[in-house]
Amino acid sequence: MIIKICGLKRKKDITDCCKLGVGFLGFNFYQKSKRYVKPENLKKVICSIPEKTKKIGVFVNSSTEEIRDVVEKRQLDGIQLHGNETLEFCIKIRKIFPDKIIIKAFRINKRLPGNIDKYPVDYFLFDSADDRNFGGTGKTFDWSVLKKLEDKNIKFFVSGGINSKNVKKLFFVVKPSGIDVASGVEKKPGIKDIKKIKSLLKAIKSIIGEQE
Repeated sequence: MIIKICGLKRKKDITDCCKLGVGFLGFNFYQKSKRYVKPENLKKVICSIPEKTKKIGVFVNSSTEEIRDVVEKRQLDGIQLHGNETLEFCIKIRKIFPDKIIIKAFRINKRLPGNIDKYPVDYFLFDSADDRNFGGTGKTFDWSVLKKLEDKNIKFFVSGGINSKNVKKLFFVVKPSGIDVASGVEKKPGIKDIKKIKSLLKAIKSIIGEQE
């Protein structure tokens, strides 16, 4: 089970997540996001992140040149494509970054993309649909639409309004490879709450213990 805390901006929050053993840290490079962080602001703090903790850059409809520049300068471990990127674009990104973790996000309502098997990515991420925002809505969706992925052995994250109170319900409906959380562990956009993070991790540990 991979825990991804997304929308990190502050050094304290990044340090706290590392100490608590959060597997993936997400940094939002979409300028219209409330959790946007300038790549240059991560220059010093990102060097202190342990090697086992994966640094994921979140991009929305960025060019390959923009993505390459940030990934190389900030030495990111992975790329999350959270916009309207096409299959062809994802194939291009895989060729440019053959050794990076690639995550393709989809905002869904009632059904999954029809050609999902063709995407050359490591993980998919499913978030709640919003015509005005690319992620970060803090709203859940009907998780049951993801059940068919379990039979296809497709690795995926679930995002959108997940917190310590509803994560058990999520695992009752579907068994994702990981969860992606932002608003569910925040005081306000971009400002994390360590108590909420600890509570979420405790809830997940309890769920895993019940399943063993």
